[in-house]
Amino acid sequence: MRRVHLAGIVDKNSGTSWQVHPLDLALWLRVIPLAWEVACAHRLPLTEVRPTPTPGPYNRQSQKVTGCCYTREGIIHLVLRHRNPETGEWMPAARPEADVFHTLAHELAHLEEARHSPRFYALLHTLLRDVTSRRRV
Repeated sequence: MRRVHLAGIVDKNSGTSWQVHPLDLALWLRVIPLAWEVACAHRLPLTEVRPTPTPGPYNRQSQKVTGCCYTREGIIHLVLRHRNPETGEWMPAARPEADVFHTLAHELAHLEEARHSPRFYALLHTLLRDVTSRRRV
């Protein structure tokens, strides 16, 4: 089953909420269909795409994280805009759009290849070309 999380959606099973900053909603709505199109075209086992201000616990290292992938579950988390770890407030600037789509391709590649191996980078290169061409359409 494929699930997509929009702004302010709460998962009834876990009580977890995934939020998208209001200024980033248009980008998120472009990321979602692109993720499914690319995953289907390359037969990647994507089941869910979640927006997240920072995957994992808040710390200085997590502020550098731009996405993560749970390979077994087929779940991808993408960071469109970080939150301040001390206050929880949204950071003033979103990540550049091209960077978000690069992260999407990177996490999609992890669905097929968990490690950063030569096979991973070959798939990433293919996915980046596909994502770039689909963004232009």
